[in-house]
Amino acid sequence: MKAQELRIGNYVNGIYSEGEFIGEVLTVDLEGCLIDTNSIGIYDLTSLKNIKPIPLTEKWLVKFGFEKVREDAFDIQYKYFLENKNTFRVIGKSVSIRSGLSGITISTNIEHVHQLQNLYFALTGEELKTKL
Repeated sequence: MKAQELRIGNYVNGIYSEGEFIGEVLTVDLEGCLIDTNSIGIYDLTSLKNIKPIPLTEKWLVKFGFEKVREDAFDIQYKYFLENKNTFRVIGKSVSIRSGLSGITISTNIEHVHQLQNLYFALTGEELKTKL
């Protein structure tokens, strides 16, 4: 991965000599990251080559607090309710944020957890964290 893709708080896959783990980025620079794994403690990955993105799956959307609101032959729609009564939606690979009847739809290719976290932050100014 590139350092420019990552923010503090992003969830990533880390690869080290004993295997792989999922962790949260604590620091990031051009050389590597410090990652909190919760299971094996804090791990220092000195190379960005050892960090891989996590595919965005239904399991991750549910962990973030999204609810499935529709499924048809074309796509699956998930909704996340914001505190200000707005909604943040993921429809297939498209993302939108709605305020009442109006809203902004952004067509972008979101395939990884960190991309969703980064876009959510850019649109709301808040961090998207797991609920479980």
